[in-house]
Amino acid sequence: MGSFHRVFRSIASATLACSAAAACGGTDDGATGTGGAGTDTSGFTEVDCMDDALLRAVTPSSAVDSLELRSARDQHVIARTGTPCATAKDAAKCKSAYDTTKSDAGWSVTLSCVSACSVDSQYVLATRGDSVIVITDRNELARFLASIETPADAALLARVDGRRDCPYFRRAGDAFELLYFEGGGCQNRTRTLVRIDATGVSSVVGSSVIEKGNGECPVARCPPAIRREIARAFADRDDRTVEDVLATYFERAMRLEAASVAEFERIAHELESLGAPTSLARAARRAARDEVRHARAMETLARKFGAHAPGADREVRRRTSSYPPPRIATTFAARARSLEDFAVENMVEGCVRESFGALVATYQGMNAQTSEIALAMRSVAHDEARHAALSHAIARWAGARLDRAAKKRVEDARVAAIEELRAEMLEQPAPALVAKAGVPTSDQAARLLESFVERVRAA
Repeated sequence: MGSFHRVFRSIASATLACSAAAACGGTDDGATGTGGAGTDTSGFTEVDCMDDALLRAVTPSSAVDSLELRSARDQHVIARTGTPCATAKDAAKCKSAYDTTKSDAGWSVTLSCVSACSVDSQYVLATRGDSVIVITDRNELARFLASIETPADAALLARVDGRRDCPYFRRAGDAFELLYFEGGGCQNRTRTLVRIDATGVSSVVGSSVIEKGNGECPVARCPPAIRREIARAFADRDDRTVEDVLATYFERAMRLEAASVAEFERIAHELESLGAPTSLARAARRAARDEVRHARAMETLARKFGAHAPGADREVRRRTSSYPPPRIATTFAARARSLEDFAVENMVEGCVRESFGALVATYQGMNAQTSEIALAMRSVAHDEARHAALSHAIARWAGARLDRAAKKRVEDARVAAIEELRAEMLEQPAPALVAKAGVPTSDQAARLLESFVERVRAA
C-alpha cells in the first residue's frame, strides 16, 4: 500500500504545482516546488508495510507459531501469519484458548476524521507451543520483539506510536532509522527521521517542514449498473446554491461507498471460491469495513451541507440485503464466474476505476479548501490506496493463472476502461466542487489520468 499512497501523493502534488504555475512542461519527478531536497530518500529503502507483509517480516525474541493483529473494537483479524497452536502438545486445549481469547484493550489507532475522529484499539495475539499470548501495549510489544532485528520490527513499533504512513529505513549501528513523509494539503508536509534502538526505545532524530500547508485546517468501487442507478436518482436535482451542490455530491458519494461494501464482500467470496490466497480474501473483507466507514464520513459531509439523505448504515443494509448470512456462500456459489471474467472486472473496476478514484481522493485531500472535506478525503484516500494495492495484487495472482489469450483480453479491458475515463474527463465539474471540495477541473483530471497511466502500473 505504501508505494501506491506515495505515488498518488506525488502525482497529485505535481498536478497542483503544475496548476499553480499555470503551465506544464518537461519531465516531472513528483516533487513540488517547495519539496526540494527534503523529499530525497538516498540511502534509505522502502519498508513493505502492507499488514500481512509487515507481520511476516516481524521477528519475535522467541519463535511463535502464529501472530495476529486484531481490532479490539470488533475483534476482526486485521492481519495474520503462521498457524495457531502448530507446535502445541495439547493442540485441542491450545486451540480452545486461542478461539476464546479476546481483548478490549490495546493501543489507539486513528482510522478517519470528519467532524470527529474514528478511533480503534488494536492488539497482538500470538501462540507459542501451548501458550496463547496477548499483547496490548507498546512496552509489552517491545519486550516481545526485542531485540529489534528487522525494519518490520521497528516499523510496527512506530505504528503503535501513531505513525500511520509507510516509512523508508536505513541501519544505524544496532538501531534502525525510519524516514517518514507526513501531512500535506491543509497541513504542513514534514520529513521526520525516527530512531528505534535494539530495545525498542524510540526517539525523533529530526523533523522539518518541506511544504507549507494552505492554513485552512480546523471515491469507490461500484459496478456499472449501480453507478447508473445512482446517477439516475440524482439526474433531476436542481442545485441552486453552493450548499446544494456539495450536499448532492456527498450524498451521491455516500451511496456509492455503501454499494462498495457488498462489492468487496462478493469479491472476498469469489476469491475463496477461486482458490486464492486467504490474505486476499481477508484484505477484501477489510476493504468492505473501510467502505462502511467511508459511507458514514460522506453522510456526515452531506448532512453538513443540508442533505436529507437516508443514513449511511441504512444504505449499507439496503445494498447488502441480497447477500445476508448465512445464505451468503450459497448466493455467491450460484453466481460463480470464470477466473477470466473475475480478472476482467477486477482490472476495470479495481486497477483502473477505483485506483484512479484513490488518486482523485488524494488530490482532494491536498486541495480542498474546506477543512472537514480535506480531512475526510485524506482519510478515504489512505484506505483507497490500500484497496488499489489489493486490486493489483489480485491482478497479479489471477494473471499467473490465465493463458496468453485470456491475459490479452484482460489487458484490452484495461485499455478500454482508461479510454472511458478519458471521455469522462471532458465534463467540467461544478465550480463549487472545484472551489470547496478540491475536485479537479477537467484539465487537472486529464493530467492526473495521464500520470496515473504512466506511473501506476509500475507501483
